Amino acid sequence: MNQTDDLTGTLVLVHPELTEDPVNKQGQMGMIMFAETEKDDIYVTFGKNERALYSSDALLVFKNPNAIYKEVMANTKEIAIPDLKAMYRIGMLLENGTSKGAKEAMQLAVDNPGILNKAMETLQSKLSLDIGNSAEQEQTNAHSYGR
Repeated sequence: MNQTDDLTGTLVLVHPELTEDPVNKQGQMGMIMFAETEKDDIYVTFGKNERALYSSDALLVFKNPNAIYKEVMANTKEIAIPDLKAMYRIGMLLENGTSKGAKEAMQLAVDNPGILNKAMETLQSKLSLDIGNSAEQEQTNAHSYGR
């Protein structure tokens, strides 16, 4: 099985700070329907025949649940109590491994924007893709774009 097949059906969040999105889906959940990683073309569906093309740095996916728990434990004093609870709950839902749990976890992340960068990462980062982005873009993830 190749990487494209592995991504099909993956739940993603369109980066809330996306500066250019022709379909205006910033901060919304979608599902990968097809990916051409060598071209950095990720096709996302939002249901009801709504589809859009994004680059991998415009989409957020969850970190591994263990990485989320480590973040919680390492930064207990710096993270607000409601955010800690949300992160812990997200980790539990992701460990469950159901699509319903993943959607609930994604909604928790959307509802608690302070934890997005702690519980999620760009798809580009997850895939370790190098598509020539500047260091500044990789740090902020705000200069991503939809196509």
